[in-house]
Amino acid sequence: MTTINVDQFGRAVIDWAGRRGGQFASNWPVKGGWEGWIQVDLTAHILSADSAIDILREQPVFANSRQRCDLLLNTNQMPAHQIVVELKAQSFDNRDRFITGVESDLDKFNTLDYAYQRSTCVMLAMPFSPESLAELLGVERSGHRIFQTIFIGEVACAVAIRTADHGWLSPNQVPAPQATGVLTTPVLP
Repeated sequence: MTTINVDQFGRAVIDWAGRRGGQFASNWPVKGGWEGWIQVDLTAHILSADSAIDILREQPVFANSRQRCDLLLNTNQMPAHQIVVELKAQSFDNRDRFITGVESDLDKFNTLDYAYQRSTCVMLAMPFSPESLAELLGVERSGHRIFQTIFIGEVACAVAIRTADHGWLSPNQVPAPQATGVLTTPVLP
């Protein structure tokens, strides 16, 4: 099995989002949200580059066994080498509660099952409005901002990373490809 690190995951997200440009505006208005589509489509994109990457959806990594992470990377490794990913995609229905949902998912990382407490955690947030992106980039943990934008197109992709040894990293602690493009205010249906 092939392992994937946080940087490789981020680059895969950038490549995926660039290739899916033009589709997102059709997805975010879908009643009930579009995170499930992201889980499947992003996973398929990663596996199309290397089918030996071990990535699973909806895995029980939290103390509450009914809660599941959106993606778990490197599942064939010890939990300390696994990456727990939570996704939050702004949709028409959650547009006013998007940041609240992001904050709730960030808090879920505090409830990892004991076996996964040394796992790296990644929050991938995808807002479609410039106002939500600005608010997202202001989210703080451990006294500093934690999100950095890695892609801007029809939607933005921003990531926050928490490691067992260093907690929530500030954007300047993790060099990442910088986003290009302009996120414009979408026309709401």
